[in-house]
Amino acid sequence: LEKGLMEYPPFGVDESGQKIRDVSGVTIRANVEYLEELLDRVRGPGSGADMVDRLVSLLNGRILDPTYHVTPDFLKNPWNSYSYEFACFLGEFCCELAGDPHFQSKMARQKFLSPLVVALGKPFSIAKIYELFPHFGQKFAKDSLEFQVQAVTPGRAVLRMAITERVARQFGPYLKACAVLVCDATKSALASAPERIHGRLPATVADLSCIAAGDSCCEWELTWDAEDRGFLSRVTSRRTQGRRNGRAEEHLVQDQLQEMEARHEQLREAYLDQQLTTVELRRRLRDVTALGRQVEELNVGLEAKVSERTAELERVNQDLQIANQRLKELDQLKSSFVSIASHELRTPMTSIKGYVDNLLEGIAGPITGKQTAYLTRIKHNTDRLTRLITDLLDLSKIESGLVPLTPVALPLPELISDVVDSLQPLAKQKGLTLVTAPLDRRTIVQADRDKLTQVLMNLIQNAIKFTETGGTVTVESAMNGGGVAHLSVADTGCGIAPDEVGKVFDKFFRGSQSAPQTPGAGLGLAIAKSLVERHGGAIWVESAPGRGSRFTFTVPTIPISQPPP
Repeated sequence: LEKGLMEYPPFGVDESGQKIRDVSGVTIRANVEYLEELLDRVRGPGSGADMVDRLVSLLNGRILDPTYHVTPDFLKNPWNSYSYEFACFLGEFCCELAGDPHFQSKMARQKFLSPLVVALGKPFSIAKIYELFPHFGQKFAKDSLEFQVQAVTPGRAVLRMAITERVARQFGPYLKACAVLVCDATKSALASAPERIHGRLPATVADLSCIAAGDSCCEWELTWDAEDRGFLSRVTSRRTQGRRNGRAEEHLVQDQLQEMEARHEQLREAYLDQQLTTVELRRRLRDVTALGRQVEELNVGLEAKVSERTAELERVNQDLQIANQRLKELDQLKSSFVSIASHELRTPMTSIKGYVDNLLEGIAGPITGKQTAYLTRIKHNTDRLTRLITDLLDLSKIESGLVPLTPVALPLPELISDVVDSLQPLAKQKGLTLVTAPLDRRTIVQADRDKLTQVLMNLIQNAIKFTETGGTVTVESAMNGGGVAHLSVADTGCGIAPDEVGKVFDKFFRGSQSAPQTPGAGLGLAIAKSLVERHGGAIWVESAPGRGSRFTFTVPTIPISQPPP
């Protein structure tokens, strides 16, 4: 009882899914009935039933899962099967409730040999009954205890009992204490056999070894009055003609015993299945009850909770609206600042570029070669800053909706050819091949010529920028139905990492594949995306590191019946 809660299921199936059948329900019922009869005899009628209820309460207090809680009727069912851990808890509680440390010995002497076992043993001698000890033992402790007959002679038997490893795990550090309970009950039942079956004096038991003393098994020597020699022959000779008919009757009894035992096993298996069903039904009932309780708890005060959540959502929504308005104001301030700053920077940059051009042309006098190199570098950086300022201004205007669109009917092949021709010098300067795939000369799009040109130039310039010398940039167009044309710019460059594909159209984004010396501020693709969306189109990219990239966008088309002039 020092162990606390039970560690193993008391009945049903174990952790490996095997049916629990360590101890027969006959053994458990014997304990319960003896406790009830003892208390009725000592304390008066009704006391026994109250004590059995107390026993059930104590047992259930040691079972954590209510699914396995027991009742008095359940414990009195002889067809049930239990774990040995449960049986030892019950045995110790019975000793405690009865106030008798020898409860197990007394109970086993009176209750372990049921009337059926007594009737079956009548035709056999006491020696023969002890020879059948392992057979009968397995009926009450199937595969949990090991029984052996060491020797049987008329008037003497040496019997042995060992605990299996599976049961030893259940006992754990309390093995010796549990062995005392099992040993006392077993040897008392064995000693009572001559008295209970043949009305003789009980056998005398001497302990040869005991698990409680640290031995590997319990071994007992039983001795009794040997006058029963030839007992079976005398019984049968009164009915038949001697030993031959006696053996025939013994065989008949054996056959009946086997048939009865087979029926016993069938019933026991059926009750094992019933136990499993009971456990499962209890578990489902517990789950349904818990679910119903949860639903009831949810319903209590639900309207108040909904009202509270609604008010909270309204507050959050107001906060979000305020935050959103503030973000819009900040975005407007940012756009205004970028626009003003870019505009203010453009004039000085134009002035700087003009002075540098004058110096390079010698208007202010002759200059040295080193001065020429320095001025050329200044001019190059001035041009780069001017382009950056222009991009910032364009993006600011687009986002602010200040860039008007003037859609007209444009022959798409003509526009593509113009843009490609204008960028051929840039491609050749880097050692690249800039080509166009065969174009459908009948494709007409509805777009702003300048803005569509800017989109295409940004995409081609981006492809040239990130393609190594010797690579190829290809411009394609196709009619895909649905009133849109698809334009693609593909390159054989460094490609884009998968986790960066979704960021390439963000302002100021530069991928990890970009070399530090690669020019650009990361605005060209953002501008292209904004202009495409202003036209009602979409833009996307397909790319993989080391395999190049393909940028594709859509633009509305105009159906025509004849080629443009």
